[in-house]
Amino acid sequence: MRKLVDTTKWVDFFRGKDDRLEQMLLNDEVAICPVIIQEVLQGIIDDEKYYEVKEQIDALELIEADPVTASIGAANIYRHLRKKGYVIRKAND
Repeated sequence: MRKLVDTTKWVDFFRGKDDRLEQMLLNDEVAICPVIIQEVLQGIIDDEKYYEVKEQIDALELIEADPVTASIGAANIYRHLRKKGYVIRKAND
């Protein structure tokens, strides 16, 4: 099963600071979604690096979901974790 990796992990990976994500990529264990693609790409200033990263992202499995269904699912996960005492710093995460 592929895993959805948060933007902060991608940023660390492209800065050479995340060996675990590199291993997951080598094992074809990673997928990506539109929001994470946007967050990763919008932070890249250098055009050459942008196109290099975009090419790597284009090779990944894309997870797409109906926005309403995804929002309801995310709200349920957030509520479940909050009831267990976990604090999620941003609702999008």
